[in-house]
Amino acid sequence: MLIYLSLGAVCTVFTWIVIILYRHTAVVKASDFMLSQMFLLGILMCMSTAVSFAAPVSMLNCSVGFIWFCTSVVFIVSIIFVKTNRVSRVFESGFVKSFKTRVYLSYQGPAILVVFLTVIQIAICFIANYFDPIQVNRLVISEDIVYLQCRSNTRIGYAIAVGYFSVLCICCVYWAFKTRKLPENFCEAKYINFTSLIILMSLLTMVPSYFGTAGPIQAAISSFGIITLALAILLCMFSPKLYIILLHPEQNTRENAIADIANYSFNQVGTPITSRQKLVHVGRTTPAISPNPSEVLEMTPEISKERIN
Repeated sequence: MLIYLSLGAVCTVFTWIVIILYRHTAVVKASDFMLSQMFLLGILMCMSTAVSFAAPVSMLNCSVGFIWFCTSVVFIVSIIFVKTNRVSRVFESGFVKSFKTRVYLSYQGPAILVVFLTVIQIAICFIANYFDPIQVNRLVISEDIVYLQCRSNTRIGYAIAVGYFSVLCICCVYWAFKTRKLPENFCEAKYINFTSLIILMSLLTMVPSYFGTAGPIQAAISSFGIITLALAILLCMFSPKLYIILLHPEQNTRENAIADIANYSFNQVGTPITSRQKLVHVGRTTPAISPNPSEVLEMTPEISKERIN
């Protein structure tokens, strides 16, 4: 388990270093540099949960493992939700500076919303643990085999916590479907859809397996399941970026991103254009629903902070 966890941590740290080194390129800017860092932090948090599940059973480990797992998963799902929701609002608003648009384009706005959604889950976990505390129960298999288990009386806290981030996952699927036609660098719709489905399927398999097993088998299933979930999220959301950054740097340019946005803008008004015409039409006026390509590319938190103020 430690080897598997170390491999996942190394892959995550490597991805984080690449994102930092190429933070000024079009691909990283389009995916929001700050949210990408928070995303990678959430993946590391999710991996670290495996340690608490593999640790000796105690009331402290049971409570910390439950809260930490729910917090890390909701943190990741909240970032996906905010990223997709933000891009959808930006393209639909046509850059009309409404209050909601200003919040989503500000430097702190998306991060604050992610923290807010995560704090709700933390509050749910603490309240559930207060009214229905997790206890250590003895499961007697035979005279020679006795397992210790983390259990609560009603398991309502587990149900509410799992239900909360399941709803967030469903919302992510909805927003990903809604933004599926936007330029790929900005919406990542198919990757978000796949990631959200992976999280939902993991919950459907891990939760019953956790409550249906005991002892070393329970610890192994939980630990390996969580690490696999984190690696799957890392692969779905960041491997396409690493592929372009490291293997096809010619696509990681401002001009290429502007061409994609221009093609989207003119398709919105029913005027299909060829690849040669993309850059020629960038300066023309488009309807409110199709924002100026240069503005979209520059509407990253680092730049939008100055623009909005």
